[in-house]
Amino acid sequence: MVAGRDLLFLDEIQACPRALVALRYFYEQTPELHVVTASSLVELALGQISFPVGRIEYLTMRPMTFVEYLWAIGNEVMADVVLAGPRSRPDATHALVLGELRRYLFVGGMPAAVKAYAAGLSLVAAFARQDALTRSYRDDFGKYAPRADKRCLDEVLVATARSIGRPLKYASLAPGFRNEVVHAAFDLLEKAGLLRRVPTTSPAGLPLAVSANRKRFKALLVDVGLMQRLSGMPADAEHGKSSLLAMCSGALAEQFVGQELVASLGEEVYCWLRPQKSSSAEIDYVVASGERAVPIEVKSGPAGRLRSLRVLLERVPAVCARSRAL
Repeated sequence: MVAGRDLLFLDEIQACPRALVALRYFYEQTPELHVVTASSLVELALGQISFPVGRIEYLTMRPMTFVEYLWAIGNEVMADVVLAGPRSRPDATHALVLGELRRYLFVGGMPAAVKAYAAGLSLVAAFARQDALTRSYRDDFGKYAPRADKRCLDEVLVATARSIGRPLKYASLAPGFRNEVVHAAFDLLEKAGLLRRVPTTSPAGLPLAVSANRKRFKALLVDVGLMQRLSGMPADAEHGKSSLLAMCSGALAEQFVGQELVASLGEEVYCWLRPQKSSSAEIDYVVASGERAVPIEVKSGPAGRLRSLRVLLERVPAVCARSRAL
């Protein structure tokens, strides 16, 4: 191995504690050697891994975005169309992109599922890989004991997949378990990267994190493909619906938009819920763009009714002067 030229890749490094210790010496004694490691977020969430502080840089690997999926299946031309941003396109081009997006909502961005689909352009093959992935995740829940109840973890994961787009309460995720048990299960799944909390915030000022409320939240799964499998939706019936926003009552579209925002913005993705308990007004996502907060609604048609967006603009008209309706 030639330092400065070769790359040392250590996969599943959490399985070898001595390799973790060695990272310190790679950094201090052979800094010219390029070293990359990969590890499971499950073990990190359980606190069973201790990396040398200040000796490594972290990189979070997320599922493939829609554009990355297009690259993976060899459709670079369509990827260029998407990357070019909103502009007038022929109806035929628009229809082709929507057709591929429909498939992506079911294939998702997990590399194994995308690879299986790309091999024969078969949704069935992608579903088989997704089912294998979800089984492996759920089989591993035994590792979490005594930090969390295995049955509670399973219920929380499935209930979250079925609740995309709706405000969540711990009690509704796993009936029959104490609230603190459900809370611990959700937090552990979040740390493991299987789901993500979308806190509420006030768009009245930046940064949005200052007014974020993690106790009032919605949630996303790690991947739209895994979300549709775990939710138990009938894939054939949903895939056949004419409108992307009609599939799974709009949950697939909201998961997709949230997943793309997280891939682009990281943790800085929020939602808005009207403070009054008697009101159901909510904004799907709120993000920062420049010096403004931008509310994003995932609706069908050119604008939809956008009742919640109007309510928000009445409350903070100056800050939310720019808005997005998808």
